[in-house]
Amino acid sequence: MLLQNSARAGLRNNRRKPCGCQQKWLESGQINARAMLMKYSKKSLGQPVMFLLPSPKLKNEWENGKKVEVAVEEYLLATFGAYTAAAGHIFGEWRDPHTGKVFYGDHREYSVAFEGRERQSQLEKFLAVVARVIDEKCIYMIDGAGAWFIYPEEDT
Repeated sequence: MLLQNSARAGLRNNRRKPCGCQQKWLESGQINARAMLMKYSKKSLGQPVMFLLPSPKLKNEWENGKKVEVAVEEYLLATFGAYTAAAGHIFGEWRDPHTGKVFYGDHREYSVAFEGRERQSQLEKFLAVVARVIDEKCIYMIDGAGAWFIYPEEDT
């Protein structure tokens, strides 16, 4: 009851009034008036992109002797200024369209955000290099336009 009374008192001193659903929430005692009426700002980070890398292969060595996971994370931080990695039981199965064979894999999920189409092209080229280094046929990637397989170029 004390919380409800202090929330009502706070509303009397504030110029903006809560809508009906906000008022019910306030009366329930789950939040106070000040938190509900708090101002905030936000800044766009640009285009979000997510990709999956096979977890067991992240321990492989890159050409320079570093572990693949270290090389990938250093690249993402240096190129995009930030990244998020999700480890856990991220797995998937897929069927080869040519042979019908079903494959299974455990993955680590990485996500980055950036502005500009050229930045995405940079990431896609890097993922193609990663695919070659870890001996993967392709890397699965999702962006705002859809889901993609990023393939390294075939040797000629």
